[in-house]
Amino acid sequence: MLLKVAGVLCFIFLCGYAPFLKAANLYLTDVAPFAFSKDAKGTYDGINVRIANELRRRSGVPLELVVVPSARHVVMFPADKEAYSISQAENFSEQEGILLSEVTQFPIMVIAPRGAILRNYDDLNALSMEKGIGMMRRLSYGTFGQDERVRKVEINTLENGMRMLEAGRISGIVGSQPAILAAAEKMRRQIC
Repeated sequence: MLLKVAGVLCFIFLCGYAPFLKAANLYLTDVAPFAFSKDAKGTYDGINVRIANELRRRSGVPLELVVVPSARHVVMFPADKEAYSISQAENFSEQEGILLSEVTQFPIMVIAPRGAILRNYDDLNALSMEKGIGMMRRLSYGTFGQDERVRKVEINTLENGMRMLEAGRISGIVGSQPAILAAAEKMRRQIC
């Protein structure tokens, strides 16, 4: 609790002196859907990127977004005194949650083998009964993740899930649109 209060005070202090500050580095982990490369030019998108851009816009605090691989994310903090990070695990108020959802909405998609017919939720449920639907661990996807009628299989990464789907070990994969597209692009680069 004390750390949270200190963080809020620090943020208020930064907002008050924003015009006099040089940009603070905000390190984001290169993991879709939180932060991922959109193109070869180095443009990034993702939940945390959108939150950071909205924070920058609303507060006027200059933030320099630095997207780094997961292994380097934690290492960067001792090296930089002005390191900040964003976590979805923070406790947001209901009002903050509404603002956050405006910034971070992404559609959820299901990938299924060619020929699978998915007209409605019942079709998805039937598909899951075969071998299970791959779902990233620690992610809930709202009511879908809590629905016990759907058979789920935990996967470590979407790339791993796509390989499992291709090998016929699972019936499908559920994930956010940007995360799935980023994983597909990553796999395409590895093949080419």
